[in-house]
Amino acid sequence: GACSAECASGLTNCSSACIDTTKNAEHCAQCGQRCPAPLGGVALCTDSSCDFECQGTLEKCGDTCVDLQNSAANCGACGNVCNATVGSKATCADGECAFTCDPGYGECQGACVDIAKDPSHCGGCDVICDTKEVCDAGLCTSDCSSGTTACDGACVDLTLDPANCGACAKKCPGAAHGSPTCQASTCKLSCDEGYSPCGNACIRLDAD
Repeated sequence: GACSAECASGLTNCSSACIDTTKNAEHCAQCGQRCPAPLGGVALCTDSSCDFECQGTLEKCGDTCVDLQNSAANCGACGNVCNATVGSKATCADGECAFTCDPGYGECQGACVDIAKDPSHCGGCDVICDTKEVCDAGLCTSDCSSGTTACDGACVDLTLDPANCGACAKKCPGAAHGSPTCQASTCKLSCDEGYSPCGNACIRLDAD
């Protein structure tokens, strides 16, 4: 019961506590070296090396813990990214890539289309404009209204249309957990809640 500055063999004195630094996540390999863990993970120290394990149904993907059933960046498997197209947001459901259409877009034959502009779905999925007509505000007509430009039969605002951003057929790219937008003729990303734009991707700053 006497106090001693010495620890038993295999243990290290860390601030008056005898620690096994080969497996203590607060003192891994040496005193004070704390092992980090991502959101949803628990720090581990194994053979003096830091590691982590994921909690519950989360799976380890690189340095993060993810739900492979619902992560659009890791859908069904690590690194399997679900890509968004113009007018949609990429989603992951039960480990399978899917999508939801943005406001103003409707799902026609498995794709999100702007029924206000698309001459093949003008005002509705089955409404096709004549070859000499354009689709303007959901109606087949002969000319585009002021402020819009005819791009392959669709009357679009080149300053705002992510499928024709700054010029006809210039499509803005999407990303997992985000959708493409066009602002002042420049492509941008609109990220889902909890995610932030970083280059051409939407990331969780608390995880990545």
